Amino acid sequence: MDWKRFIILFLRNVVIGTALGGLLLGVIGFLLAGRDGFVNLAIWGLALGLVGSFSGGFAMLLNAHIWTGYSERIGRWVYKKQSEGEDKKSN
Repeated sequence: MDWKRFIILFLRNVVIGTALGGLLLGVIGFLLAGRDGFVNLAIWGLALGLVGSFSGGFAMLLNAHIWTGYSERIGRWVYKKQSEGEDKKSN
């Protein structure tokens, strides 16, 4: 795993997710209640965007550590099973 690339992608996702969450909910608040609605929902949007982007980053980390070699491992197992046959254990 390339940690430098992961950190850059993680920080990018946090910044973009937080900004978009705050902006989107802020616009909805502005349409509903003007300036005060914008401020209130923008704060909620920033908080929810921050939580969501950190969750996405941790999902990216989980994907990189656990699922990266999964398809390779399962493919190797299926190939071995098809070419050599299943192990038959006698009781």
